Amino acid sequence: MGRRVVGNDVDGNGTPLTGSGFTSSRTATGVYHLSFPAGTFTGQGFPVPVFTPFAGGPVTVILTGASESPTGSASMTFQTYNAAGTLSDTTSGAR
Repeated sequence: MGRRVVGNDVDGNGTPLTGSGFTSSRTATGVYHLSFPAGTFTGQGFPVPVFTPFAGGPVTVILTGASESPTGSASMTFQTYNAAGTLSDTTSGAR
């Protein structure tokens, strides 16, 4: 079984910067939701999200929700926090 790598970049306002085959949104300050349609991860096992913030200063990222279906669709929600521990928007890359 081969693995599939899906790389996407999401702006701090939640809109996709690069990549295709997914939707993204900023649902609140520092909260981002990504969805991948059926067939994206079919036969691949559960997707392993990696979220890399591109912002000035320290940022903590927490995966707060993830789901995957037998159809190969998946969704995940991330929260980003600044050095003070406050939810904060960031330009990010979800891989």
